[in-house]
Amino acid sequence: RQGDRRIVITAAQKYGARAVGIEIMPDLCAKARERILSMGLGERVRIFEGSALRMDLSPATLVTMFFMTNSNERLRPALEKL
Repeated sequence: RQGDRRIVITAAQKYGARAVGIEIMPDLCAKARERILSMGLGERVRIFEGSALRMDLSPATLVTMFFMTNSNERLRPALEKL
Protein backbone atom coordinates (compact mmCIF):
# COMPACT_ATOMS: atom_id res chain seq x y z
CA ARG A 1 0.00 0.00 0.00
CA GLN A 2 1.44 3.31 -1.08
CA GLY A 3 2.41 5.73 1.67
CA ASP A 4 2.01 3.36 4.61
CA ARG A 5 5.67 3.59 5.63
CA ARG A 6 6.12 -0.09 6.42
CA ILE A 7 9.90 0.02 6.06
CA VAL A 8 10.48 2.81 8.59
CA ILE A 9 7.90 1.38 11.00
CA THR A 10 9.47 -2.09 10.86
CA ALA A 11 12.96 -0.64 11.31
CA ALA A 12 11.82 1.13 14.48
CA GLN A 13 9.76 -1.74 15.90
CA LYS A 14 11.96 -4.70 15.10
CA TYR A 15 15.44 -3.19 15.24
CA GLY A 16 15.03 -0.12 17.45
CA ALA A 17 16.23 2.13 14.64
CA ARG A 18 15.57 5.82 14.31
CA ALA A 19 13.98 6.07 10.89
CA VAL A 20 13.03 8.87 8.53
CA GLY A 21 10.56 8.69 5.66
CA ILE A 22 10.09 11.20 2.86
CA GLU A 23 6.70 11.47 1.19
CA ILE A 24 5.92 13.91 -1.62
CA MET A 25 2.12 13.58 -1.41
CA PRO A 26 0.65 15.66 1.46
CA ASP A 27 -2.31 13.36 2.13
CA LEU A 28 -0.10 10.26 2.33
CA CYS A 29 2.34 12.14 4.54
CA ALA A 30 -0.46 13.04 6.97
CA LYS A 31 -1.78 9.45 7.02
CA ALA A 32 1.70 8.07 7.67
CA ARG A 33 2.26 10.50 10.54
CA GLU A 34 -1.09 9.57 12.08
CA ARG A 35 -0.28 5.87 11.83
CA ILE A 36 3.16 6.33 13.36
CA LEU A 37 1.78 8.35 16.28
CA SER A 38 -1.03 5.84 16.88
CA MET A 39 1.58 3.09 17.11
CA GLY A 40 3.58 5.04 19.70
CA LEU A 41 6.57 5.45 17.39
CA GLY A 42 6.67 9.25 17.27
CA GLU A 43 10.04 9.36 19.07
CA ARG A 44 11.71 6.95 16.65
CA VAL A 45 10.08 7.63 13.27
CA ARG A 46 9.77 10.94 11.44
CA ILE A 47 8.06 11.61 8.14
CA PHE A 48 9.02 14.65 6.10
CA GLU A 49 6.85 16.04 3.35
CA GLY A 50 8.77 16.86 0.20
CA SER A 51 10.81 15.50 -2.65
CA ALA A 52 13.64 13.07 -1.98
CA LEU A 53 15.46 14.88 -4.79
CA ARG A 54 15.70 17.96 -2.56
CA MET A 55 16.54 16.27 0.76
CA ASP A 56 20.03 15.99 2.22
CA LEU A 57 20.53 12.25 2.59
CA SER A 58 24.20 12.47 3.58
CA PRO A 59 23.63 11.82 7.35
CA ALA A 60 21.87 8.51 6.59
CA THR A 61 23.58 5.21 7.32
CA LEU A 62 21.06 3.29 5.21
CA VAL A 63 18.76 4.46 2.43
CA THR A 64 15.89 2.39 1.05
CA MET A 65 13.53 3.61 -1.62
CA PHE A 66 10.20 2.75 -3.10
CA PHE A 67 9.60 4.74 -6.26
CA MET A 68 8.19 4.35 -9.69
CA THR A 69 10.85 3.57 -12.31
CA ASN A 70 11.06 7.11 -13.71
CA SER A 71 11.70 8.52 -10.22
CA ASN A 72 14.53 6.05 -9.61
CA GLU A 73 16.35 7.32 -12.68
CA ARG A 74 15.96 10.96 -11.59
CA LEU A 75 17.31 10.13 -8.12
CA ARG A 76 20.38 8.23 -9.29
CA PRO A 77 22.68 11.30 -9.69
CA ALA A 78 21.88 12.56 -6.18
CA LEU A 79 22.46 9.16 -4.60
CA GLU A 80 25.74 8.64 -6.43
CA LYS A 81 27.08 11.75 -4.65
CA LEU A 82 26.61 10.16 -1.20
